[in-house]
Amino acid sequence: MDASNVTRCVSDGDPIRAGRSPLALNRTWTWGNLRSRFRKHRSIEAIPKGSGVPDGAAACISPLNSPSRSIRRLVAATSVASCAVLAHAQTFTTFTMPTVNDSVGIAVSDDNRFVYTTSDYDVIGVNDTQTGQFAGSVNLTAYTSYPNGIVYCCGKLYVESFDNIIIVDAASLTVERVLDQPFVIGLTQSDITLSPDGRYAYAVSGSSYVMSVIDTMQNDIVDSIQIDRDNTDVSLSPDGTRAYVLNPRTGLATIIELSTHRVLAAVDFTGGQSFLNIPAESAVRSNGTLYVAWLDPLYHGHISRLDPDGRFIRDVPLPGYSTGLAFSLDERYILTGGGFVLDADTGAVVDQFAMVPGQSRVVFSTSGERGYVTNDNTQFVTVVEGFHPSFTFTGLPSWGRTVTLNLLAPGQEGELYQIVASCSIGQGVALPDGRVFPVNRDLLFHDSVLSRTPAYVNFAGHIGATSQATAYLRIGSDLRGKTIGETVYLCFATFRDNVRAPRRIQTISNVIAITILP
Repeated sequence: MDASNVTRCVSDGDPIRAGRSPLALNRTWTWGNLRSRFRKHRSIEAIPKGSGVPDGAAACISPLNSPSRSIRRLVAATSVASCAVLAHAQTFTTFTMPTVNDSVGIAVSDDNRFVYTTSDYDVIGVNDTQTGQFAGSVNLTAYTSYPNGIVYCCGKLYVESFDNIIIVDAASLTVERVLDQPFVIGLTQSDITLSPDGRYAYAVSGSSYVMSVIDTMQNDIVDSIQIDRDNTDVSLSPDGTRAYVLNPRTGLATIIELSTHRVLAAVDFTGGQSFLNIPAESAVRSNGTLYVAWLDPLYHGHISRLDPDGRFIRDVPLPGYSTGLAFSLDERYILTGGGFVLDADTGAVVDQFAMVPGQSRVVFSTSGERGYVTNDNTQFVTVVEGFHPSFTFTGLPSWGRTVTLNLLAPGQEGELYQIVASCSIGQGVALPDGRVFPVNRDLLFHDSVLSRTPAYVNFAGHIGATSQATAYLRIGSDLRGKTIGETVYLCFATFRDNVRAPRRIQTISNVIAITILP
C-alpha cells in the first residue's frame, strides 16, 4: 500500500448512527448485480483505424512515446520565479498519446474510453485511452475551418469552429449536422462548454458576435446572446446561471446572466497588468471563484482569481510559459497546459513536467484519475495520472469504536455514491470500460455493498450540496472477524445519470487503510 494513499487518524470520536444503507440489496450479491443496480454501460462502437483521415495526415501522427515515467519532483521550499515548488506526497506520472498535429481542443467520452482532439488541419483526432493509440479521425474540411472548441455529450461531439458549429456522431465518426452562426472577421480560436446537466452547450468564436446556445436533445441552436467579437473562451458558474466569456484582445471577462441575457459586468481579468493577445482560458471552482490562465509580455503564465461577481482576488505568476487549466475533480489541484500541477488553494507548484510552449487546453477524465493536455506545437496528447477524489477518515479505529468516513467529490453534488470495504488490495476488480476498482472482491466487499451488518452506516447515499457526504464504520466483530492489528481497505465510487445517458460509475476515489487498534 502506497503511504501517500493511507490517511491516518487525526481525532477521536464515536458517532452513533442507526439504520442500514438506503440502497441495501436484499438478494444474493454479485458484481453484475451491483453494476445492473447502479449503472448500465453504453460503450462506443469500435472505430476503424484511419477512417476519414485526410491525405497527408499520416505525416502529422507521431509514434507513441516512451512508457510512463515518474514526474515526481520534490523540491522542498524552493522558489522558482516567485512561484514555490513544494514537497508533496502525491505522485504524478505522464505518458503521451499520438494525435493529429496542431491540436488544441479536447474532450473525453463519458465512459472514458476515447479522447477527441480538434486540429487546425480541420480534423478531429480520436485516441483509445486503453491502448494509448490513435484510433480514427473525422475530416471536417468540407464543413468548416479551424475547429477548436469541442465537448462530448450523450454520444455526440459538439465542435465550435471559425465560422459554424459541427455535430458529429461519436460512434460512427460521421458529421450529422452543421449549425450556422453570425460571422465577422476576428480571431480564429473558439470554445464550447456544457451546462451542468448537459442539456445545453454554449459556444463562442473569435469570429462571431454572439454566444450560441445549443439544445443537446434537439441538436439545434435555440438561442443567441449578443456579445463582442474576439471572445475565445467560455465557462459557466456551478449552478449554470452565469457565463464567463473571455476576450484576449481586451483582457476582459464578460459576466452574462443566462436567464435574461443581461451583461452583469465586464472586468479586467489580469488585475491591471500587461498581457498578450493570446487566448486565455478559464475554469470555475465549485465555490464560484473564476480562475483565468493568461500570458504576460514576457510569455510567462499567470492564473488570476476573481470572485463570482468579477472582483479581482489575486494573481499567481507561473515560472514559465503556460496556457490552459482545469481543476482535478477533488479540486485539490490545478493542472495547466504548461506542465504545472498547482495546489488549488495556495497556487504553489507541487509538481511539473516538461512541455513545449504552445496553445494548450486541459480536461480531466470523468473518473478523475487522469488529466489530458493538448499542445498545438506537438503531435501528441500528454496524459497525467495520479489524481483522485478525496476520501479520508477521522476517529480512533479502536475495537468497539466508530470512525467517520469523509467523502469529498466536487462536481458530483446529488449523485449516488457507494462505499466498498475489502480485506485486501492489489488485483482490484476490472470494469468493462477498462478501469479497475482498486479493492479486491471478497466477503467484506460483499457485506459492505449489501450493508449486511450494523458495521456499515450510510455506505450508500447521495453526495450533498457541499460536494461532501459522511458515513461511518463501526469497528468490531461485524467486520468478518477482522481483529486487532488487521487492516480494512475502503474506497468509494460515484454514479451519474444525466439527461440521456444511463447511470454509470463516474468517479473512483483513493483507497484508505484503517488498521484496527486495541
